[in-house]
Amino acid sequence: MSTPDESTPRRTLLSSVTRGLAALVRGSEDDLEHVLAEGGPDGAAEVARPQPPGPAHAHPKRPRPPHAPEVAPLPFDWVTIPAGFFRMGSDPAFDLDALETEQPQRRVLASQFRISRVPVTGAQFAVFVRATGYRTAAEEAGWAWVWTGADWMSVRGASWQHPTGPERAAADLSHWPVTQVSWHDAQAFCRWAGVGLPTEIEWEKAARGADSRLYPWGNRPPDAALCHCDDPEGEMDAVGQHRSGASAYGVLDMGGNSWEWCLTRWRLNYTTPPDDDPAGQEPRVVRGGSYIGDAGFVRCAMRGRLNPHYRDCSVGFRVVARDHFG
Repeated sequence: MSTPDESTPRRTLLSSVTRGLAALVRGSEDDLEHVLAEGGPDGAAEVARPQPPGPAHAHPKRPRPPHAPEVAPLPFDWVTIPAGFFRMGSDPAFDLDALETEQPQRRVLASQFRISRVPVTGAQFAVFVRATGYRTAAEEAGWAWVWTGADWMSVRGASWQHPTGPERAAADLSHWPVTQVSWHDAQAFCRWAGVGLPTEIEWEKAARGADSRLYPWGNRPPDAALCHCDDPEGEMDAVGQHRSGASAYGVLDMGGNSWEWCLTRWRLNYTTPPDDDPAGQEPRVVRGGSYIGDAGFVRCAMRGRLNPHYRDCSVGFRVVARDHFG
C-alpha cells in the first residue's frame, strides 16, 4: 500500500488507519503480532515500516525504581468504582461493530477499586523520573514509533518528553497524557507510586458501568464534544477536555485521545479466564482507542494487543488503587 499523500481523500486515509481491524478479527496470533505489536493499535496493517534505527527487539536493562513508599508520592484524583456485576464484552445483536476478540459477552463480578479520573500526565511522569533517574525504553533505544498524520514511522529521539520527535518544538505537555511509554515503563511508575495498572476487567467496568452501554458516555455515537477520535491528521488533547464524555462513574477520557495499558495478558477471546500475572514478556491488553482511530476503537469493549516493550505517541496509561492510597 502506498503512503497517502496530500491529495489522498480523507476516506482513504481513515481506511488505512483502521485496516488493522481486519487482522484483529480474522487473523492468527502472528497476524495480530504484526498489526498491533509492530503497527500500533490504530496502525495500518499493510504499511511497510522502515527498519527501526536500532536492535529490532532490544530489551535494555534499566534501573529498577525503589520499592513502593509507605505513602504515595503523587496525588491522584480517584474515582471509586463499586463492587458488582456488569456485562463485559460485545453482543453482536446489539453492537454492529462487535469483534470476535470481544466475545462471548458474559456477566463478570468486579471488586471495588479506585481508578484515576484521567490518564497519568506528563507532569506526573516527570516527578517519577526526577525522583528515580528512570530512563524509558524509548530513551534507552533512542527511537520510538510516531504517527505522522499519514503513516507510522520510527523516529530517532522520540520519547515521553518529545512524543513526536526532538525536531519539533516541545509544547507544554504537563497536562497531556504521557505517551511513548512501554508497559514496563508504566509498571515501573506504578511500583514507585504505590499504585497499579488496571486489569482488563477493572478498565471495562470503569468505562461501561452496569448498563452495558456501547461507549463510556452511553449509546450515542461519538462526536467532538464527547471524545477525541477519528482525527488522524490532528494532535492529542490535554486530559479532561471532554467532560460530557464521562463514564457513568465520572471517569474521563476512557474513549479516544490515547490508548491505555492494562495489567492483563492478551487472550484471543473470552473463552479462557483472564491472566493478570505481571511477570513475563507476553503481550498485554490496551484499551480506549486514541485520537487517530475511528469510532469503532472507542467502544467500551474494544481491545488491542501490544508487546510490553512497545511504545508510540498514542499509548499511555492510567492507574488504580486497591489499598489505602488515596
